[in-house]
Parts: sequence; structure tokens; C-alpha cells
Amino acid sequence: EPSKGGFTLDELNGYADKILASIINDSMSLHDKAYAIYKWTRGNIGYLNDSPKGDWLQGAYDGMIKRRGDCFTYAATAKFLLERIDLEPLVITKEKTSWTNQNNHYWLLLDLGEGYYHYDPTRRADGTWFFMWTDAQLLEYSNNHRGSHNFTRDKYPKIQ
Repeated sequence: EPSKGGFTLDELNGYADKILASIINDSMSLHDKAYAIYKWTRGNIGYLNDSPKGDWLQGAYDGMIKRRGDCFTYAATAKFLLERIDLEPLVITKEKTSWTNQNNHYWLLLDLGEGYYHYDPTRRADGTWFFMWTDAQLLEYSNNHRGSHNFTRDKYPKIQ
């Protein structure tokens, strides 16, 4: 049955499988596959300042098909693609800071067998790539960028 976005889960899986077939292969390590998904998500979605939140499948559709959206779209797209290769990313939601009155950033935690690391494929104006960052790396960046990745640590499993 089609979603409110007009697509079925089977169609979404088909889109994801086509993308995955073009960027990964069986000889790649899990790390290399996760990086290929990161690069594809970051490089193929145009940034829009706002997108609908809450519907992860719609977010993945917007990223894979419409190829535009905000951090929610980037996170939803990467999450969907990672799940298609049997990984289980967790979603992090930014907490409000003194600079913003809303929870306005989403990214992922990913465990490739060595514990959770931060995985944020959203494009940033300064060009930073947040692929498999430690908590210490992300905290330092966030503190230097107006709380860009402020979150409540006790809501999530231990991060490397």
C-alpha cells in the first residue's frame, strides 16, 4: 500500500538497491561500504533549509528520489541505505541550545563492530566530513560551532 508520499516500501527498497549496486560490492569491507553510503548521501542530495520531519521513509524517499532536503533527509537516506546492508544505525537528535530554540539537527550513530561512532552525512558550509567520529572529536567541533551537535549523552549507548 502506498505511503502518503505516494510510494511503496518495495519501490523504496528497489531505489536503494539500485544505488547500493552502483557504489558497493561484496569485496568491500563493512567500513568501506559505510563510507560509500556516506559519500553517496553527502554528494547526491542538495541541501534545502527545511524538510518535513518525523517520517523516516519519506525522508529516505526525498533523499534518494527527489535528491534534496535538510539534515533529516540526509540522516533518513543514510539510515535506509545502511539498513539495506544489515547495519543498524541509531538516530541522534540535537538538543536545544542557547543559540537555537529547536531540536534542529539529526545524525546517526553507527557501530561497525568496534563500538558506536558519529556518522553525520549532512553537508556543512565549512566542508567538514563527520564519518565515524569519536565523541571527543564531535564535542570539540560542536563546542567551536555554536553547539552544532549538542545532545544528551545519557540517552544513547556509549560512543567511542
